[in-house]
Amino acid sequence: MRLTCGIALCTYNGQKFLEEQLASIIAQRQLPDSIVICDDCSSDQTWEILQAFETASPVPVKIVRHADRQGVVRNFETAVGLLQTDIVFLCDQDDLWLPEKISTIAALFESDHEATLVFTDAVLVDEQGQELGESLFSELQISRSEEWALSQGRAFEVLCRRNVITGATTAFRRSLLDAALPFPASYLHDEWLGLLAAATGKVVKLPEPTIKYRQHGNNVIGVKKLTSIETLKRLRWSMNEARSRHFAAERVDFRSALAKRLKLLPGTPGNIVQRCQKSLDFAQFRATLPRRFLLRLPAVISIAVKGEYRQFEGSWKSAVFRDLVHK
Repeated sequence: MRLTCGIALCTYNGQKFLEEQLASIIAQRQLPDSIVICDDCSSDQTWEILQAFETASPVPVKIVRHADRQGVVRNFETAVGLLQTDIVFLCDQDDLWLPEKISTIAALFESDHEATLVFTDAVLVDEQGQELGESLFSELQISRSEEWALSQGRAFEVLCRRNVITGATTAFRRSLLDAALPFPASYLHDEWLGLLAAATGKVVKLPEPTIKYRQHGNNVIGVKKLTSIETLKRLRWSMNEARSRHFAAERVDFRSALAKRLKLLPGTPGNIVQRCQKSLDFAQFRATLPRRFLLRLPAVISIAVKGEYRQFEGSWKSAVFRDLVHK
């Protein structure tokens, strides 16, 4: 059975790249059935570009302009909520869709009735759209163990450690919104949707790229391979006491929001609820570590030996190091 496909595109001062992105959508081998575009109070020519696109588009387009700034998460929440199609494609304003994106992902959903959310690789390009010779997945450095877990339907384990799902490559069944809405303020929308999809259904990773993912100075989220010096600078930056405690409190907020939502959803598998609770317990442990090193040392070593850092932190060795040396 053919599934209808809709695009949720969010904009904010996107005039520099927006027309190229819109052109790549209309150049799809399989056109979308509808497009919803929510603009977050742009002050450049973005709104005028959207009005012209709405008039000329060969498919139905609904454009919405917020009266007040909503931010990325709330803007996407509005956009996906307005779509009534079977499949929802998330879309950023500054990328370029490859011609087979909709047809490839739609075919997967039509053939795999258990698939809840699909995410794909991307070709990394610079500000001018020139390929950088790297892919999104290679930059994310998805490990063999993570690949295996994803292939075995154990995406929740991976996503409890770190987010490997990039919203610009993502599509999902609209039914996922029954569990995911409203989006909590503590999560980015793509990470939240991935976790809820993994908890309640099936997440599929496609190895082929479906977009050109533009890297530039204004990316909300981007990817960049750090040099050794940049890595050390970032580690030193993260070890600031006030900043470290702020991040620890944020992690507790993240996991609390997820645990509360899963408890509200009937039929969530017990192993998923249990892992989520363990992840929350681990976040609370890190947030309440003693300030004195001699008290902190045995606690960190004990939890590290049990393997909890490896289970719930993507860069677990760095996390152990930070917790050991943090003043």
